[in-house]
Amino acid sequence: MLEYARQRRKPTKQIVGISGVVLVSMVIAIVYENWVDKETVPVLRAPLKTTVIHEAAPPPPPPPPPPPPKMEAPPPPYIPPPKIHTEPPPKPVMRHVTHTKPPKPVEQNANSEHSTATTPAPPANAAPDRPASESVVNHVTPIYPPEALDEGREGEVTAVCDVEVDGRPTNCTFKTVRGGQDFAKSAADFFRRARYAPATLRGVPVRELHHVFTISFDLSDN
Repeated sequence: MLEYARQRRKPTKQIVGISGVVLVSMVIAIVYENWVDKETVPVLRAPLKTTVIHEAAPPPPPPPPPPPPKMEAPPPPYIPPPKIHTEPPPKPVMRHVTHTKPPKPVEQNANSEHSTATTPAPPANAAPDRPASESVVNHVTPIYPPEALDEGREGEVTAVCDVEVDGRPTNCTFKTVRGGQDFAKSAADFFRRARYAPATLRGVPVRELHHVFTISFDLSDN
């Protein structure tokens, strides 16, 4: 009882104790306020009402302007080309020249007058003797070699042939060939096709040996 009475007599200690309790309570309250998670109460809001506003489509762009018309220059007037007078190339001229052997001279002796008197004269109406003709009778001509014609070459062929009684030249041999062997080939083809008038003796066709033919291949008209 005495102790209790003493304590009541000391109010300072009581105030200090109460103050300490209050201070501790405040600290606990502050800590609780700052560190303890608070339960959040969801706020109920009215749903938002949305309205879709359709914007009007923009007008289509105007069509592009038409392209300007093309200004084409008028075609030049037609001017006919000048007429060029060209002379045709000269046709190849092939000259066919025939040379015959001269006749053998007749031997005369001292008794020529006597022999002439005793030899009977040929009848007046007998046909004269003649050699083979100088030109063909079937109108064939030598063919100018095309290659020589393109190259502008000329040539000449000399051949020796026998002329049969039917006018065919046979056993032909070439003595000279000038201008190229193509002229000799053309001459050989010509002799196979050519026909001559045969030689005659007292009006009878006979075979003439070693008749000389010369065929000239010329490009000029002369």
